[in-house]
Amino acid sequence: MESQWPNLNVPPVILSIFQIKYQKEGIKLNDFLKYDTLLKRKYLNRIDNYHANIDMPRTFTPGISTVTGKADTKINSYTYFSKDHKQNLIIEETSITYTDENKYTGWENFKQKSLDSIEMFHEILNQSTIKRISIRFVNRFSLEYLSDPLEYFTTTISSAKPDGLPYPLVEYAFKLKTIIPDTNIYSYINQTTVPVNEKQTDYIFDIDILELTDLLFDKDLISDKMEKLREIKNNLFFNSLTQKAINLCN
Repeated sequence: MESQWPNLNVPPVILSIFQIKYQKEGIKLNDFLKYDTLLKRKYLNRIDNYHANIDMPRTFTPGISTVTGKADTKINSYTYFSKDHKQNLIIEETSITYTDENKYTGWENFKQKSLDSIEMFHEILNQSTIKRISIRFVNRFSLEYLSDPLEYFTTTISSAKPDGLPYPLVEYAFKLKTIIPDTNIYSYINQTTVPVNEKQTDYIFDIDILELTDLLFDKDLISDKMEKLREIKNNLFFNSLTQKAINLCN
């Protein structure tokens, strides 16, 4: 499987994300706090995120007045993060998300960390159904003199007329969605240019692969699903690059 894709000695990945969405089925958010001590050994810190529903009066009178309302405030997620803030584990009422901004060291390492991030919760998640699994990779290519994006990427935006834009284009972004035939898998691909200075442009290539599922929590099954998502992600990624872009990663 590895040999079908080019080897990248310097992967352009700046952020990798793994997420599962689960059906609540009686699971309470604070159920996860039983693992708080264990999680803090790895991530060190936790932030409780709050959400408030505010009930305000529907009618107002002209002029200055004092307005009172009712606020229903509750914790809707926990975010655990490492000392350098480069690894995060976000636990929400229907999802668990692992993010990593460390130097990318390969698929196997990322997959293992992702699976480890949910394995400790198996007693809770065994009560639920996994409804969606996704992986997301944000890549950054640092380019000099980006006069023609097609030198690096096979998908871009263009004008129907050569002189369609009367002024120089310095920044743009676009989004693609694909569906994978005969599967419940789809993807979102975002491409954005970010000018750094007169000579350099960062090209952000963000690819998100998602599969709708209906399976009981099982680490091995999730691992198999991740491999399929990775195959699709790599096919979309490498088919979007020219050899010149690949050369930037070696």
